[in-house]
Amino acid sequence: RRCAAAGGEVEEAEEEQDEALEEGLEEARGRAQPLADGLRRRVAAAENFARKALETGNVTQASVMKALGMTPVPAQSRQNVMPAGQKSVKGMVCGLYVFADRIAMTMATSRFPWLSRLLSQFGRAANPGFAFTSIQVNVDYAARPHIDRNNLGPSRIIGLGNYTGGELWIHDEAGDKTILLEEDIAQERKYRKSTLLRGRDEDIRGKWLEFDGNKLHCTRPFEGRRVSLVYFTVDRYAETPAAARREMDKAGFSFDWASKALKRMLAEKTRTRKELRDKVERENRDGRKVGLLLVDEDSIRYERQNPKMPGSAAHKLYRKYRTARTVGEARKLGARTIDIQYDFNWGYLQVVRLFPRQDTWSVEVQDSRWVAFSAAEALSKTGMGSGTTKVPIRVKELLDSQPGMPVTRGALSQLAARCEPLQGLAEASWSAMEGPTANLPLGAVRSILGWATTGRLRAQPGHVEQLCAVLRKWGQGDLADELASAE
Repeated sequence: RRCAAAGGEVEEAEEEQDEALEEGLEEARGRAQPLADGLRRRVAAAENFARKALETGNVTQASVMKALGMTPVPAQSRQNVMPAGQKSVKGMVCGLYVFADRIAMTMATSRFPWLSRLLSQFGRAANPGFAFTSIQVNVDYAARPHIDRNNLGPSRIIGLGNYTGGELWIHDEAGDKTILLEEDIAQERKYRKSTLLRGRDEDIRGKWLEFDGNKLHCTRPFEGRRVSLVYFTVDRYAETPAAARREMDKAGFSFDWASKALKRMLAEKTRTRKELRDKVERENRDGRKVGLLLVDEDSIRYERQNPKMPGSAAHKLYRKYRTARTVGEARKLGARTIDIQYDFNWGYLQVVRLFPRQDTWSVEVQDSRWVAFSAAEALSKTGMGSGTTKVPIRVKELLDSQPGMPVTRGALSQLAARCEPLQGLAEASWSAMEGPTANLPLGAVRSILGWATTGRLRAQPGHVEQLCAVLRKWGQGDLADELASAE
């Protein structure tokens, strides 16, 4: 745990640097290396155009896009948003930036003063009354899923350019667009790798949109020339030195530093963050018990790199059992129950196939109406088709941050083939928060999968009532009655 905590501190420090609105090293390079003549001429031409646009009142999408096209936008190293495989992206921040203990006006604001004024005026004209300290300029890249942890309150965004696609996806459990996380989101335990999330796509091409940057969001793939502008307030705005406030005012960023509304937003964000931390701590202490419910027949895979503290007993033990392919094998190699629970909770142990039968039970019913379906018949009846050999399903004990438990397509299609309400469901529905098995304990899910594949319904103590309710919901009332009578 100490190892994981230390890693979290490193991640948080790295994220603060990545989300610092202008890297200190970049600032240093800018001071140390004057612009080359050709680059200086490009900057002068872009600045002259931005100045004339402001002076003539030509503050339009077209003029802003042209000014940005003329401007040599620098490269940024934003580790939390860069598409996979890229070492940098084209972007910059105009206005205020935060880097470690430094809060100041960005170098880009000083280097492109007229462009900064044009962007600021563009935002104010379209969003009167909306407060912002900073403007993030993103040029021609699709940001991967991330959270802007340092933003306060709502952000406003607009997409400019001639492009197709490029919608803004925002996490929203009521949405109908899903993404599968390909990595953990740093410092956000509810966003773990392989989690399927619901959300919505927002078309921002030429349209302003208000959204919460503290919610997970990303850019959909696009073709063409795409620039997005994000207007927001940094959550440490109140710490801005007086000299920097004067610079911001001179640069055209009119900002109410004493805003009571912003103070209320900051207090609310602080309270919400504390509640989230407390919730995670409670879950770490009282919940996260799925690892205790794994059985010897469950197929698993361990993280190859040893995550435990070097030199500790846990490190030596992990080295022995990390080659295990089942829970039973891990136990034989020395893994204790607490190790299995801990490793599952932290993602070091992944379940790759859930054993689809109940191995301990107090009640058993043989379904006289059960008939065997071949794999092809079951797939045909359910419309599940072919695809990955396993489908993740959600069970009651899983936390929001934990992905679904993988069940073989064969076992799941056998269940759906016998229950008409489950036929035709999209595969993503099985791992959704409101999925068909989301309120069933893991043991009950094993029971019902076992019935679907063998015709024998074996129930653990305490699961009968829930099994009867779901069986009736799925059109198996007679079987539910038999189970209730058997108990």
